[in-house]
Amino acid sequence: MLQTLLTPRGRSGLCCAVLLLCICPSRLHAQLLPFHAYTTKDGLISNWVTAAIQDTFGRLWIGTNEGLSVYDGAAFTNYTTIDGLSNNFITTLVESKHQTGTIWIGTIQHGLTKYCDSRFTRIQVGATPLTNNVISIAEGSDGILWLGTSAGVFRVQGDSAIPFLTEGKFATATTVVSTTGGLLWVQTGKTLLVYNNKGQLVASPKFLIERDEYIDWINTDHDGNVWTGTSHGQIMMYRDTTLLYTLHLSKHSYGALVDNHGYVWFNTMEGVLKIRKTEFPRGQVVHYGMERGLPEATTWLALEDREGNLWFQTYNNGLLKLSDMTLQRFQIEYTGSAALDTLGHVWAVGQSGLWELWRDGEDEWYLFHHALSALHSNMRIGLPAFDAHSRLCLVSPAGTIQIYSVKHRQGRPSEILLEKELHPVDGIPRGTILSLCIDRKNRMWCSIEGAGVLVADLDPHFKRIGLLRFPRDIPISSVRAIFQDSRNDLWLGDYNGGLVLVHRSDWTKEPARLFTTQDGLPDNGIRSFGEDRQGRLWVGTRYGGVAVYDGHTFQNLSIKDGLISNSIWSIVRDSSGQMWLGTGSGLMVVNSEHLHDFRWNTKIVGSGTEFCAAARDGLIWFGKAGIHLSAFDARPQMQHTIPPPIYVTQIAVNDSIILTREGLEFPFDRNNCLIQYIGISFRDEKNIQYQYRLNGVNWSKPSKQRSVSFAALSPGEYTFEVQAINGDGIASPRPASLSFAIIPPFWQRWWFYLLVVCTFAALIYSAYLYRVRQLLRVERLRTRIATDLHDDIGASLTRIALFSDIAKDEARRASPRLADMADRIGNDAHELLESVSTLVWSIDPRHDRFDEVATYMKEFAQEMF
Repeated sequence: MLQTLLTPRGRSGLCCAVLLLCICPSRLHAQLLPFHAYTTKDGLISNWVTAAIQDTFGRLWIGTNEGLSVYDGAAFTNYTTIDGLSNNFITTLVESKHQTGTIWIGTIQHGLTKYCDSRFTRIQVGATPLTNNVISIAEGSDGILWLGTSAGVFRVQGDSAIPFLTEGKFATATTVVSTTGGLLWVQTGKTLLVYNNKGQLVASPKFLIERDEYIDWINTDHDGNVWTGTSHGQIMMYRDTTLLYTLHLSKHSYGALVDNHGYVWFNTMEGVLKIRKTEFPRGQVVHYGMERGLPEATTWLALEDREGNLWFQTYNNGLLKLSDMTLQRFQIEYTGSAALDTLGHVWAVGQSGLWELWRDGEDEWYLFHHALSALHSNMRIGLPAFDAHSRLCLVSPAGTIQIYSVKHRQGRPSEILLEKELHPVDGIPRGTILSLCIDRKNRMWCSIEGAGVLVADLDPHFKRIGLLRFPRDIPISSVRAIFQDSRNDLWLGDYNGGLVLVHRSDWTKEPARLFTTQDGLPDNGIRSFGEDRQGRLWVGTRYGGVAVYDGHTFQNLSIKDGLISNSIWSIVRDSSGQMWLGTGSGLMVVNSEHLHDFRWNTKIVGSGTEFCAAARDGLIWFGKAGIHLSAFDARPQMQHTIPPPIYVTQIAVNDSIILTREGLEFPFDRNNCLIQYIGISFRDEKNIQYQYRLNGVNWSKPSKQRSVSFAALSPGEYTFEVQAINGDGIASPRPASLSFAIIPPFWQRWWFYLLVVCTFAALIYSAYLYRVRQLLRVERLRTRIATDLHDDIGASLTRIALFSDIAKDEARRASPRLADMADRIGNDAHELLESVSTLVWSIDPRHDRFDEVATYMKEFAQEMF
């Protein structure tokens, strides 16, 4: 029973009280696995999942009792007998290692179905319904397909199935598996046989089972080991046909899977079991049932994909995905207030006490409830904080402060002891305690509604130092956040009054400094603080996002810059220097060196985060009152680094879908293209983004759009490239590309240009020839005219001139008057002859030369002068 020395008016001595440990004296499994269910609501064809595999391209092929579903991370594509399946009830799925893209599908009573090149082909197995009940499919190293049916083993050659073991004890349900060493293991009833790829028996492994016990299943792992399970829960591990280990489980198992993290998982009708492979068979077996988050007990582990996600098949809840275990959720009565101690234990405040949460190694989480005594059980405690001596300090709305000593015990819950409970009579002003901070000198700063900030020394006992009040020029009265930076300065954030700096030198004498929106703050409502490695102060506000203060100016970040919310309730820096923000929409991380480098994971986004803390082991704790307390493992080695593959799925040209292939060509009037693509990642498929470019131009901004359209493309050759970026910011190793060409119209082709040039040249040449012919015709005409003038008119004029000269001589003797007339006729004839000569000279084309013109001009000038 709790003993107390407290009186109604207080006490001065040390008060000790022992808290009762209640609810359960043993540790409780606390971990809730973060399962995500894919059901018919998401597009799955049926909620009864019977088989699942991941193909070479990264897609999930899911067999159900109602058909086949293919999931690429964005949508489900469903197939039934209408599409070519031989039967809708699928029993097993295998992808061929020798024929990429070929899927072998086993069905009930309808044999084997082959999917290849978008076509389904049925292969009959035997002649009876039992032989067509395909239970298992194994492909040998030589590509030969082996079938385990309800009536024996068959070998597939081409498109036909040939009986291999179908008589005697094998004429019953039989399972076959192929090992990495090329051996074929056959199991039926109480028999195990091993064959080589030629079908020759090489071994018959030995084992011990009871009379009514039988071998129920057989499986292999990546190392070539063979695992078998019996009806009595016995697990046997073989290597090279030699039995190495045997483990007896408390539950009947129905299959096993060895993941890439070194764990062996066993399927049971009551959930799944897990054990470390290196510790098999003497390691601890962990059970995951409905109490750990499974929606139903009949859950089977189907596969582990490339990114480390585990996929479970169920009868009623579809396909379950268990991500990489980086996110842990814990179902507790959580009020939104928690703290971490030096060993990484989490102390969360509940309605009726404290929850202590810790991890045992890397695998198991344990939870313990520390109930308060009757004296304190009705007090809603909160604001936990640890002092320099690892004592836990709690406050209550009644205005009291409780100080507990904490004693850790290896593998067991800690012991807590109430050392002191402080009341108003101990110097604490009356009022509601709003925030609590313990600085590096082990001084407690406690904000009290309407009273100011109480400063007290916790070494060695509680001693009040003073009460910090503010003058009228600093109108704050409701401090909601208190933070001490690396320079030991104290920062106070008011509900709606801004930010106050209290200097480290002497807070009683050094004046405080007030920062508001006038100084660069985005909002005066301060809710949280943090500090990065560069010594900058991070201030979380109620409505304005986060402000980063470097000692001179504020740099503000909000939704416009990429934050998921402008309400910043908590800020913490992890061991790598990244800043984690607890916002109104969930948790996100900001690179403190590049403030605009934001990242968040959809697994940790979706609900408000009031509490946020970073543990030394790399865990980021976060939560909100009334919602699960969660831990996210932020260590780089825990984050998946597998880049997502990217594929161009189809191209639509003028609304006509075209199969994607190389060398696509489209006419000039079909130049509106819609290209669709998909990046496959199941770790965080809702957060995949894409970048594309055309003909090597700069990459587009990341977007979640899975298609892009190009309108009215000009004729030419094009190369489209696209890459996917997963939630961790890792891009595809190589972009997906699609090359196509828009064929230009005939009037834009080279031969048309050549034809036009030739035609134009022919026209020019024809015009030239026509011009030459015309010039020759004119020249010939001029020559004829000149000749005619010279020969006819010139000769006649010459005769007239001669006759006139003769007539003049005769007339001079006869009559002077007749001589004058003859003289005039002769002169006119000579003048006319000269004119005709000049005309003949100008018409004659032989004189169309510059030297002839120059000579003529010279003669004319001489005559003139």
